[in-house]
Amino acid sequence: MTIYEVESEIQDLSIFSEIIDSQIGIGTQVTRVNNENVSSKFNLTLPDLEAIFSFIDEGINPLEKGLLLGIFYERTAGSSETIISNQDFNILTRIEDRGVLGGLGLSKNGINFLGQILDLRLSFLSSEFSNLPLKTEFDEFTIEMEFPLLNKKNGSPFKFYINIDDLLLSESIWDFAGIGNDFYKQPIAFQLDTSGDINWLLNLMNLEELESFSKNSPVEVNNLNINAFKISFGEVEINGSGSFVFLNKEFQALSGFGLPQPVGEFQVELKGAYSFVDKLMSNNLIDKQTGIFILGLITVYTTSGNEDDNLLSVIRITESGEILINNKSLQ
Repeated sequence: MTIYEVESEIQDLSIFSEIIDSQIGIGTQVTRVNNENVSSKFNLTLPDLEAIFSFIDEGINPLEKGLLLGIFYERTAGSSETIISNQDFNILTRIEDRGVLGGLGLSKNGINFLGQILDLRLSFLSSEFSNLPLKTEFDEFTIEMEFPLLNKKNGSPFKFYINIDDLLLSESIWDFAGIGNDFYKQPIAFQLDTSGDINWLLNLMNLEELESFSKNSPVEVNNLNINAFKISFGEVEINGSGSFVFLNKEFQALSGFGLPQPVGEFQVELKGAYSFVDKLMSNNLIDKQTGIFILGLITVYTTSGNEDDNLLSVIRITESGEILINNKSLQ
């Protein structure tokens, strides 16, 4: 085994570039980038090349024999500004954040990925779209993933996590989308935390099996756990969690897609739904008839919780493939 390790630290990194191209009409592009306290790490554990080729010839994944790769990146703050201009248009883009974290790993546990951005502020201005800058910001964006690359008899664990905190879109974005009023003041949050087990249906080291990748699904999901699901917009909020196992037959409710039959349930809590629909109607974003129809569906498929405008429901999929919401069949 040979181990390689590299570390670097940069206190202040600034980049300036200017591109002038009058031949194809792009015009002038000016970019400024500033990063603070940049650190990175790289490590690689590598069996000798002769051994790796021998493993591959024998259909053995080198990850089983100790191949290991890790890349890590971090900085405390950064900003960038790009100006593109020619005789037809001008575009100005600004991005600022208070920290970025990133990592990529490869080992016998599979591929691991981590990405995180803190306190992002983005502004886009172009007279082609709006006279006011289109702005968006959020407090945190995080994504994590772990996916196995080795075949195991009883399945290999995977997980996926994504989180967005306090996403705000400027009034100009809502106006551009045709939705004005006070919606631009409402923060948006989203979180999804899942895990489960899968089986690889092919050997990644077998070239003949890899050639059939496009013809057949390469993996089989044994089970899926939705550890947390959350989406909120202002006062309305949906929370949920549940788990499913998958049978070796096609899900008839979505026939034609080749999806396996899930069995399990998903518990849902809904806050502020009635007041949110009332707000949509009062702002003329939906007509009264549509609003009453939506309120009727909510009433049928939920039960009241312990607080005002707090609703509960359970989505259940049976072994026969029937979908039940609040014990009522979805027709």
